[in-house]
Amino acid sequence: FPVTIYGPTKIEWPVTEHNYGGMFDTTNDRFVAPVTGLYSLSVLVRCYGTGAFDGDDAAILYIYKNGSIWAWAGYCRQTTGTSGQAIVFTWADANVLLTKDDYIEFYIENNDSSVDLYVTSAISPPTDVMTTFSGAWLA
Repeated sequence: FPVTIYGPTKIEWPVTEHNYGGMFDTTNDRFVAPVTGLYSLSVLVRCYGTGAFDGDDAAILYIYKNGSIWAWAGYCRQTTGTSGQAIVFTWADANVLLTKDDYIEFYIENNDSSVDLYVTSAISPPTDVMTTFSGAWLA
């Protein structure tokens, strides 16, 4: 799906491979705390784009808690893929205290108006890195 220029776009999760405990709400694309506690979150976003990238600042990843920005993960790393497409990676790992029913969502922002940027969950060929998320209750 396309990423909005200079405005956060919510990351969609069209495929859920494992949802132990049902903590991921697949309807609203969010992680929901079933109990109050400390949670470990990890996300990797893979994008591709076309255009004139001007450095390692093509995208910003945001972590939202209960609908507001809780943290941002910084800028992305950019590499060149097949057919001259730019491949953009950004990631975050965080531990966060959540109260029962608090929720976490991830947003990404295209920070380069000269680039068309798209989030992908491509898994073919199998060596491709896909957009992934994991969350777990620690204590």
